[in-house]
Amino acid sequence: MRTTRSLISNLLPLGLVLCGLVLVSTQSWGQGNCYTSSIMSPTPFMGTNDEIFQLSDQSVWQVKYEYEYLYEYYPAVTICPDINKLIIGDKQLDVIPISGSSQDLRRTPSRMPERSSYVIATYSGCDYFVADGTGGLYVLEWYGGHIPSEGDTIIGDIDSYGFKDVIYNGYSTGRVWIEDYLLSPTSAAEEINDHCN
Repeated sequence: MRTTRSLISNLLPLGLVLCGLVLVSTQSWGQGNCYTSSIMSPTPFMGTNDEIFQLSDQSVWQVKYEYEYLYEYYPAVTICPDINKLIIGDKQLDVIPISGSSQDLRRTPSRMPERSSYVIATYSGCDYFVADGTGGLYVLEWYGGHIPSEGDTIIGDIDSYGFKDVIYNGYSTGRVWIEDYLLSPTSAAEEINDHCN
């Protein structure tokens, strides 16, 4: 009996320290004006770098510098806009806001990325289209989601080659292949002729 009491008395300070650490870590998230929501798209949500996702409050976010491969379908999450964190299960991901909702007006415009472009040409019977953005024209191939139309706004990181998840018109998600970017009108026309004729 005496050894049990001495064991408990030796472990008691350790338990208080661990409890204090848990309280401190949860209180630090409270300072970020966090709220709960659900990820509505994409499905599944992976939690990988540059993935764009939309919450149930219509706000749009982008994952930064994370490679989790979560395969989550409509997960409940906690989002902390003031510290750019997404909490999903036991994972904490770095995120940045792309566009806000009427529910979340506390973001300042300086924190919003300026990576929007707009569709200037689509071609009947061809999945390739042309977008105009900062620095030149983009030749993109549609790979799912919203079907682009002339005049659509595109939000997302399309300044590098490969597959990208984008948001059209602030609310519709899609996936594109970046065939080429920062092109002159002549170079963009040559790309389109190669793929659509």
